[in-house]
Amino acid sequence: MTLAVFESGISIPEPSAGEEYNDRISLRIPKNLHKMIAESAKKEGVSANQFLSHLN
Repeated sequence: MTLAVFESGISIPEPSAGEEYNDRISLRIPKNLHKMIAESAKKEGVSANQFLSHLN
């Protein structure tokens, strides 16, 4: 917390204690894996993101 925020009296919420997940993940993957994902997604007629989102 910066001094200006502290001095202004603005209330800053504490981080939540429970585990929360957002909808993003960032991974570094080999180029050949990226290519395989892109080609598989194209065959399915979906984006790479949609393809990866529906893997089970």
